[in-house]
Amino acid sequence: MLGDDIDLYSGDDSVLLAFMGVGAIASCRSPRTGAAREFVQLVESVERGDWARARAFNERLAASYAFESSDMYPNPMPSKAALRYLGINVGQCRLPHSESDDTLDADAAKVVAALQASRG
Repeated sequence: MLGDDIDLYSGDDSVLLAFMGVGAIASCRSPRTGAAREFVQLVESVERGDWARARAFNERLAASYAFESSDMYPNPMPSKAALRYLGINVGQCRLPHSESDDTLDADAAKVVAALQASRG
């Protein structure tokens, strides 16, 4: 463990759970696929020592990790597509990124809808 002299944050959502296993306190990124609720529950589960529940939330988030970090659609393109699906008018990315296409928008809809459905 890290001790009291240093606070460690994960800069990559996909490794947050592993970082917390060695003493990280949170992520310095914000989940952009409508998954804030799941990230909060993951962190709270770790803080309570409920690693099984934290792993379950991490598994729920796996598709969003892959979606947010594809080579074909670099960040922030997936983030903006997910926010648009949620009805938040964020527009398109500026150069050097291109505008969103139907594939990215459809993928965003799938990822966000799956997260919403997993909430029961």
